[in-house]
Amino acid sequence: MKNLRLRLFGVSVAAVLLAACGGGGSGGSSSPTATANTPSVVSGTVTGFGSLIIDGVEYDDSVATVRREVDPANPAAATKADVKLGQTVDCTFANGKLDQVTVAATVIGPIDMKSLVPASGSGTISTFKVLSQSVNVVTSGANLTLFEGATGFAALQDGETVEVYGVIDAKGAVNATRIVVVPAGGTTALRVSGTASGATATTFMLGTLTIDFSKATLLPSGAAISNGEFVSVFSNTLPTATTLVASTVRVRSAKAHEGQEIAVGGMVTKFMALSNFQVEGVTVDASKITPTPAIVNGTLVRVEGMVTGGVLVATELEIMPATREVRLIGPISGFVAPASFQVRNTPVDATGATFLPAGKAASNLGNGAFVAIVGTVNASGTAIAATTVTFFAPPMNETFRLSGLVTQAAGGGFTLLGINMVLDPAAGFIGGTAAQIAVGANIEVTGSFNGATFMVTRVRFLGVPVESVNLTGTIAGVTPSTGTVTGFMLGNATVTIDANTRIVNGPLASGQLVQVSGTLTGTTVLAGTIIVKPAGTTAFLQGMVDKATVSADGKTVAFSIDGQAVQTTATTVFQPSTATAASVVGGAFVRVTGTPAAGVVQATAVQVF
Repeated sequence: MKNLRLRLFGVSVAAVLLAACGGGGSGGSSSPTATANTPSVVSGTVTGFGSLIIDGVEYDDSVATVRREVDPANPAAATKADVKLGQTVDCTFANGKLDQVTVAATVIGPIDMKSLVPASGSGTISTFKVLSQSVNVVTSGANLTLFEGATGFAALQDGETVEVYGVIDAKGAVNATRIVVVPAGGTTALRVSGTASGATATTFMLGTLTIDFSKATLLPSGAAISNGEFVSVFSNTLPTATTLVASTVRVRSAKAHEGQEIAVGGMVTKFMALSNFQVEGVTVDASKITPTPAIVNGTLVRVEGMVTGGVLVATELEIMPATREVRLIGPISGFVAPASFQVRNTPVDATGATFLPAGKAASNLGNGAFVAIVGTVNASGTAIAATTVTFFAPPMNETFRLSGLVTQAAGGGFTLLGINMVLDPAAGFIGGTAAQIAVGANIEVTGSFNGATFMVTRVRFLGVPVESVNLTGTIAGVTPSTGTVTGFMLGNATVTIDANTRIVNGPLASGQLVQVSGTLTGTTVLAGTIIVKPAGTTAFLQGMVDKATVSADGKTVAFSIDGQAVQTTATTVFQPSTATAASVVGGAFVRVTGTPAAGVVQATAVQVF
């Protein structure tokens, strides 16, 4: 029966717990789970992790390989840790399970802040351009845009390169679900997507940008560019005037999947009738759906059906809810405090959460604890604000794939993510041997739980972990003292500078407040971009208190976070209302808002967790 399925996104936690983490999507999950009629191809947005949840539907990713596509002609191998909330993905299946997951940004390029149109009045969307393509950013209200490498929309800088993930609307704008600031340096890699117009034998238009594809590789093989085709363009050179010279152009069409069941999520565009509209460049016929769905251009939907004559003939059409809940299921890692930990590589803030079952509390949070998180994107777009956290025993006899740094290793066993690991006698190894499992090793393990112990059947060595970071603080220890600066200290972090580092509002000097984006290897940050903040700029700090000294009258406190000095005054506001200067002690987790002066942040507000 062809039907309009109104998916239940707000569900009982009891149902959530039936989902597997990292494989084997068990029946009864809170997210609808792919069944025997699993499509051959799925394209959409990552909306959670149990296994992998795409547009609200959970798919078994236990055997999936991952790749990252910037240049469609040369996708790069990646890991499950590289699949993140809000990313757009294209997936293929084998034997009812995800076989390959391709992560692909919609647009990649430098921000043009001169084009910024901020939200005004009761508006919730701000807009800027990347490679002449409009990017809509949800900065308030529901379904906020997620950020990585920046502390939020206000931290974005003109000229910074960003990866934007999102769906394209009827006007050709990208409605961003995730924005990643790319550290400066390396080779130029640009990408833009949309509907081709004004096509000739060698050029076409994407909005106001002319694409020269005269020397480009066209994919899939045999593809041709014509008006109305939905394309993704890659280039390794910046545009000249308004022309971008393409290296690769991928044409997206359902024709390549003739006779296959496919699913695609995105905004309705080119709506003529229920029998003729598009979603992410795929032509859809939903005329057989009952009851008749109320859709127009801009409606966010997921459609599934068979491709016949190059058209997706829909057997299911789902209108996405006004507010999307996020679900994360798995072990906690990177635990700092209830306001700062991760589940499935996704930052979580559980300070406002309800803990289940009865008797559980924030004090039960910690590395290795298995939890189901239900929540929404927080106000800054940098984490999931949990509404409920449910603790449960890890499922038995389910295949999991976990990754991280080894924290203990002895006697044939080791600890990863706070979980005790034991090697199966027949365990396989990729990129190393059992002897190389040592403290600090970055590995991915596959196996299953036996009580509180994880039995490892395969180990893959991932090499030295490199992650993107964004830091704000006051510079100290600039080296050398004269000449070209090569490094400095930012709190407890060592920051290094090379020829590719971009410095804004320099030169650098000790005592300046800076924002640094770059890559973290071990304990050293290689700076991609350093922005010197003008005097009077508001500073935002978050972390564990190193040490604290309360004044004799108990009304103020001097403390540090990762080496950054902070001073409160008689007018500093402490939160919650029961907190005082005496609440700020070594080991406490705090958030600070203030103004830097002479290397010290003068706090206007301190929130104690």
